[in-house]
Amino acid sequence: MIKLVATDIDGTLLIPEGQFTEGVKKCVQKLCQKGIKVVLVTGRMNAAASLIAEDLGLDTPVVSYQGGLIKQNGKTLYERCLTPEQTEKIIDWAASENIHLNLYNDDVLYSEQKCYEIERYCGNLHTEYRIKRFCDIKKDRVNKLLAIDYDNPAKIDRLERELPEIFPELYIVKSTPYFLEFSNKEASKYCAVKFLQNYWGIKEEETLSGASRGSAYHKFLELLDFAKEYEADDLEAEVERLAEDGRLSREMAECIETEDMMRFLRTKSGVRMLQAARNRKLYKEQPFVISVNASEIYQGDLSGEKILVQGIIDVYFEEEDGLVVLDYKTDQVKSRKELVEKYHAQLEYYAHALSQLTGKTVKEKIIYSFTLKEEIIV
Repeated sequence: MIKLVATDIDGTLLIPEGQFTEGVKKCVQKLCQKGIKVVLVTGRMNAAASLIAEDLGLDTPVVSYQGGLIKQNGKTLYERCLTPEQTEKIIDWAASENIHLNLYNDDVLYSEQKCYEIERYCGNLHTEYRIKRFCDIKKDRVNKLLAIDYDNPAKIDRLERELPEIFPELYIVKSTPYFLEFSNKEASKYCAVKFLQNYWGIKEEETLSGASRGSAYHKFLELLDFAKEYEADDLEAEVERLAEDGRLSREMAECIETEDMMRFLRTKSGVRMLQAARNRKLYKEQPFVISVNASEIYQGDLSGEKILVQGIIDVYFEEEDGLVVLDYKTDQVKSRKELVEKYHAQLEYYAHALSQLTGKTVKEKIIYSFTLKEEIIV
């Protein structure tokens, strides 16, 4: 029997435009009525995540900062911060790389100056921030630092590869194509869920946590070289190599079932992706921003206003007669219909965005469900 549901927020509870549907709210309420503990697990600040928990009617602890902070009703249950020395080292590194930094100290967001990066970041998340020189901040409870480069995701990719050697003592994750997050080694969603299991005396098999599994699967598939062919032993070795290099956290590595990955790579989509990768026509983690009519999101809205929708496409590839967009899902569902109903709008946004970005036709939209172990044409 499931006693704990730990769920991410962005891309899980929230649809791409940053709202949760009434269906999501009703589902959460039903779980709570059955006595199941529902916990939000996110990379967001506690202050921002707590507002979402409140809107959903949750009074359980909120896990924020990728697992670095757990609070309930203002009381801190678990906290893993960066030391002042680690923080100063990251600040010096960012200056040498000429990259913007957000600093989160005691759940307050700081930027050294008002600039494009901080304005765009806070505008997207409706978050407040303070302007203050980092040298004037008492860095005694630094939750995390976030490096941002909206204009050069290739630079973020390069830094992600280099940073484990520079900061082997830190947990570093590329949370979007533009963001690199620096936090304590024990600040992971996996560790946070483990803490709550022990806190409540709940067993692993009594926990449903898409946060850890979903994050791990997406990260591994982002890092995997699809131009190669693999056997099960090869995949296990690849998981271990990525963990040793620091590109995949040890907790994430433990979540990955190589049998799941082998099954996916042997599907028709997996074979097509292999060919596309060898033709250099496979593209991962594609960010997008599109404008849609408010009426497409809010039924009955006649204002004619436009709403910006942003997101990240897991993967797409190009074949001779058009583009194919594919989305990985680890949701615990019982039928194809559930996934199609939940995500068809998201895939439509992806297709629309790709057509705008590339000027090419999207001929197929596919969901691969690791739970159902099958491809679903949307």
